[in-house]
Amino acid sequence: MSINNELIKELKKQGQSIKPILFIGKNEITDTVYEAMLLALKARELIKVKIQQNVEVDLDDLETRLNKDNAYLVQKIGRTLLLYRKKDD
Repeated sequence: MSINNELIKELKKQGQSIKPILFIGKNEITDTVYEAMLLALKARELIKVKIQQNVEVDLDDLETRLNKDNAYLVQKIGRTLLLYRKKDD
């Protein structure tokens, strides 16, 4: 599954009103943090993730992992990521 431009536009619009629910700290994205992301996406479909200062995150690696789990990096603004995963029916 991939997402089209129309859906991306709508998700960005929705993302303006939500607050970050996960914060990436000095331990970067561990397996535990990644699993928490997936659980949050399962519950909410659209989440914001904030990357703390002085933390390097390989976004290409994260995007690859997300895509394997049918999730997507919709937008990156500064140190804030907007992630989406369609809810299972």
